[in-house]
Amino acid sequence: MKNSETEVLDKQNKAASLTPPTLRLENISKSFQATRALDSVSIDVMPGEVHGLLGTNGSGKSTLIKVLAGFHAPDAGGRMQFNGQDVSLPLKPSDFRRLGMSFVHQNLGLVPTLTVLENLRLAQIALAAKSMINWRREKAAAHETLERYGVHIESWRRVDELSAVNRALLAIVRAFEEIREGSEITGKPGLVLLDEPTPFLPKEGVEKLFDLVRRIKAHGSSVIFISHDIEEVMQITDRVTVLRDGRVSGQIDTRDATHEKMVEMIIGRKLERSADRQTLLTEKKPTFASIRGLQGHGIPPCDIDIGKGEILGMTGLIGSGYDKIPYLVFGATSDRAEQSGVGSISIFENMLLPDIEKYFSHGFLSNRSMKKEAFRLGQEYEVRPNDPGLSLGALSGGNAQKVLIARWMKRQPMLLLLDE
Repeated sequence: MKNSETEVLDKQNKAASLTPPTLRLENISKSFQATRALDSVSIDVMPGEVHGLLGTNGSGKSTLIKVLAGFHAPDAGGRMQFNGQDVSLPLKPSDFRRLGMSFVHQNLGLVPTLTVLENLRLAQIALAAKSMINWRREKAAAHETLERYGVHIESWRRVDELSAVNRALLAIVRAFEEIREGSEITGKPGLVLLDEPTPFLPKEGVEKLFDLVRRIKAHGSSVIFISHDIEEVMQITDRVTVLRDGRVSGQIDTRDATHEKMVEMIIGRKLERSADRQTLLTEKKPTFASIRGLQGHGIPPCDIDIGKGEILGMTGLIGSGYDKIPYLVFGATSDRAEQSGVGSISIFENMLLPDIEKYFSHGFLSNRSMKKEAFRLGQEYEVRPNDPGLSLGALSGGNAQKVLIARWMKRQPMLLLLDE
């Protein structure tokens, strides 16, 4: 009996070894002038695998995703295969759909003013041969799709009326459905890339997301799960690749990983033990700022004291209002993606916008001086790539944050307010 079981396992292992990866990348590099954002990155993602991609801001995660999306052209010498077939590089922006890949980016890619139905069936409606849309049929198809994944959202609701959880689930269902339909046509597995899908989801939202990930895995397709949350990565992935400074610093089976090992792979060293917690809690710092009776946006009056040289953290349940406090203190609301930075203009313009009057000479704006100062700030705050002439929108989310932090730190603030 044991021999029979061993033979079955041997056959299964042999079959698995003969199955080509859903995605194979070999020696993928990407340079921005003197900065190498990716340096000979090689990754295999197997059919039915949830593959984690970890790394700090600037490690190359976003650049790699943009290469796969056809947004960036990689340097010469790299190679890509999808389901065992060679793929010519660079990819065109629409190639990922043809291959069987789908993306869920941090901004979700939904149209807020359209309904759930319209967002879910947008591609099918746009590519339909007939000029008249059979809305009854589209509604039935949308209902069937949502039911398939166990997501209960009214198809007639506008996306901007949905909760953050339901918006995220809708974007993920749409991505999964795209590759499911493609897999049924080609008979080959697809690949969904989830780029930081969980930061704004409560625990039950993360659990729903993970349930969807397991469902697509059960169909034989693969998922690349990009995250900063080590615990989530260890919970949902089968294998993990860690990027550091544009290179693969390590790969590990999740079942063999520990939190400490993951951290060491990410930062390249072991974390030193911090100062005694009790000492930190009892050490009294002189009060630097005292806020009394702060209220608004449904928040009852609250008092806040901040010690000199202190980092004060705020957290709470979704909807409790803790995230409104920095804006009440500042006196205005701000959204990084839409207001804090201007994605269409350069890094140096974004960095120096509040101080732009300092760079005028005889009525002319000195771009050269601005670029020189922005390059210095880019080095200090480790912006990658450190190319002041690039548009802010060309950077990863983490590096765009560095640009905006550098902008305000240049003004030597006495109190810095950071939201997420």
